[in-house]
Amino acid sequence: MSRKEARELAFQGIYQMDILKEKARTIIDNLLSERPIKDIEYFQDVLLGVEGNLQIIDEKIKKYSKNWKLERLSKVDKAILRLATYEILFKEDIPDIVAINEGVELAKNYSNEDSPKFINGLLDQIRKEKEMGE
Repeated sequence: MSRKEARELAFQGIYQMDILKEKARTIIDNLLSERPIKDIEYFQDVLLGVEGNLQIIDEKIKKYSKNWKLERLSKVDKAILRLATYEILFKEDIPDIVAINEGVELAKNYSNEDSPKFINGLLDQIRKEKEMGE
């Protein structure tokens, strides 16, 4: 499984965590029992990292989702944003532009036609804030 496939599975796991209100470890165990994952380290790191940093991640998303409360975002968009925001803020081995581009690609595949532009703009604001050291 490539990093791209592991990222897609991580997105699905983050989505399930939100929908099912389950802990990351439960979702990880369930998904691992369904299929083998080559990049298991990345997959586990992302789910546990999103869970452990959810408050920070959601605050960043809220800050830049103009006129949108987090609760009003679609669950799909929220999962994509949480994944990519985690990568931007906490994954030094992933270039920010890659995290943004992969988030946009997930939005193209799983969300509505307006989501890629929205997600791109929001994630770029988070990237810019990080670069400025805020």
